[in-house]
Amino acid sequence: MTTKEHLSKHDREIAAIRKLILAGMKMINRNQEQISRCQEQTSRNQQQINQLTVEVRAVAASVRELTNSLKRGVNGHSRRKIDLQ
Repeated sequence: MTTKEHLSKHDREIAAIRKLILAGMKMINRNQEQISRCQEQTSRNQQQINQLTVEVRAVAASVRELTNSLKRGVNGHSRRKIDLQ
């Protein structure tokens, strides 16, 4: 193999390696973007869960107050208390 052939082959190998490196860098970049989007979505989901938890606690407190009020008599009348248990 002549020197020119050897250098030509070497140049082709270097070009192929460069293409592989660039393709790998693009893949890494895409993966980083996907990871960032997933983290943002997870953060939004956690905020929604926290909001729902607060709302559920408020509803539970309202239901508790309602059941407690139903256990007492109404307007000072001496009606029988309702057993809700």
